[in-house]
Amino acid sequence: MEGKHMVMSAVGIGIGVGVGLGLASAPWSGGGSGGPARAGVTLERVEHELRRLVVDGRDSKVTFDEFPYYLSEQTRVVLTSAAYVHLKQAEISKYTRNLAPASRAILLSGPAELYQQMLAKALAHYFEAKILLLDPTDFLIKLHGKYGTGSSEQSVTRSISETTLEKMSGLLQSFTMTPQKEQSRGGMRRQSSMTDMKLRSSESTNSMPRLRRNASTSSDMSSLASQGPPSNSAPLRRSSSWTFDEKMLVQALYKVLHKVSKKSPIVLYIRDVEKFLQKSPKMFLLFEKLLAKLEGPVLLLGSRIVDMDFDDDELDDRLSALFPYNIDIKPPENENCLVSWNSQLEEDMKIIQFQDNRNHITEVLAENDLECLDLGSICLSDTMGLSKYIEEIVVSAVSYHLMNHKDPEYRNGKLILSAKR
Repeated sequence: MEGKHMVMSAVGIGIGVGVGLGLASAPWSGGGSGGPARAGVTLERVEHELRRLVVDGRDSKVTFDEFPYYLSEQTRVVLTSAAYVHLKQAEISKYTRNLAPASRAILLSGPAELYQQMLAKALAHYFEAKILLLDPTDFLIKLHGKYGTGSSEQSVTRSISETTLEKMSGLLQSFTMTPQKEQSRGGMRRQSSMTDMKLRSSESTNSMPRLRRNASTSSDMSSLASQGPPSNSAPLRRSSSWTFDEKMLVQALYKVLHKVSKKSPIVLYIRDVEKFLQKSPKMFLLFEKLLAKLEGPVLLLGSRIVDMDFDDDELDDRLSALFPYNIDIKPPENENCLVSWNSQLEEDMKIIQFQDNRNHITEVLAENDLECLDLGSICLSDTMGLSKYIEEIVVSAVSYHLMNHKDPEYRNGKLILSAKR
């Protein structure tokens, strides 16, 4: 009942999207009135977009000396020591090649995504290295939004009934599916916009070499106890169905890292690396090959959001094989520092949640050949409501718009939505 009220309210006050399915025959594929269709995603385009994400770490205002959070000396030392081996290409590398702390790939496990990103920026600044901060979900959304999916460019004319029936049935089908209940553990876990595939097959791991694992290196801080940050108030169901060429993305990543590292050391930071690798069964093998092929001053950092209230958060064996060195980030022991820490994490959660909510809305719209060009104009509170009830709101908005609009706008085969009524 609450959900239904939310849907009706959203449509009523205008935060629902205005959609036109067409009361007259309209070109559906090949771009319609929006101009020539895009050629789709290519290796060169992926490489180009990744290259645009590379920035100079020296330009960052985030440093270890002026770190915006509490940072223990031990955390700083273990991270810089591990990074030194690869970013400075020291002779020490030949004496540490079998030691996990000298691994090229380091896992950062902590309660907040922005904290890990700040660590990566401070590290790049410290070593005067380039840095590529990669949020795979956000990157893929923008990539597909800019270049399309590369599907065949055939102009198809459909009648009102065909177009309306297909779009409405697709939306209603996704709306009526029973959502899976999420097990909330009260932590800072990111609600990923990517498909959370649990790989049941061991095929991808049988061919992976056994790497030595090292116990997690923890900073000298105690557990968060009962003062952890609040859990997300509105858990989101993620059901991404992006067409995704894993090999192309990994190849493009390698090309960028290889080219940049010839002139400067570079740090690649991957958000939610575990979910990124679980996106498809191929990813673990492709990423293993990437690591084996990399050389020169290149360091990989992967973020992993963990619940500070639970100590039994198991690490996937496949992930620990690719990232043998895990640095655990835990809250400060000092009570005053802890209060400040919790306050910062709460604010960070809002920032990340806003981005995730917007990505989720974009995904649902794109999966139904819809696009909203002014999505950024929606405020934080509205994105939370829209994201949670996006499918219901779209269905209601479609019905509303069919009764009130006759001239829908099309662009690259998609209906253009507006965040305004």
